[in-house]
Amino acid sequence: MRSLKKGIFFKAKKDLRNLLILPSFVGRSIKVYNGNKFFILDITESMIGHKIGDFVHTRKRPSFK
Repeated sequence: MRSLKKGIFFKAKKDLRNLLILPSFVGRSIKVYNGNKFFILDITESMIGHKIGDFVHTRKRPSFK
């Protein structure tokens, strides 16, 4: 268990889709990779408590013509 006085530990990785959005992230823009390309994600107050990967879709919607 990590000591509370050390704070939250973020490992520098390429994929941070499972990172929980904290209140200190509000107002920032980040790039998130969905497996094909990077998307710019603007963090708002309504996103607090969710994971970053919830806002970037990895699959295309099927089109039936």
